[in-house]
Amino acid sequence: MPLSFNVIQELEVNNAGTITNGFIGVWVMNMGAAAGSFNGQTLPAGVAKNFPFTGKPYNDISYNATGTNFLITVFR
Repeated sequence: MPLSFNVIQELEVNNAGTITNGFIGVWVMNMGAAAGSFNGQTLPAGVAKNFPFTGKPYNDISYNATGTNFLITVFR
């Protein structure tokens, strides 16, 4: 039987924030024209990053999309 995930949020952000702990996966794409940061690392314009299901929930992840635009999908 395949795993199924419930998408709890699809966010389009252009500010700083935090994804609170307890999620099992997250996907982020920088759709803007400038670099931002996600989980303490630079996320250049046009780049996507995936934090896949690992068998246990993730801790908080912070992001800063000030001056750019992130599309974030969070799975619980």
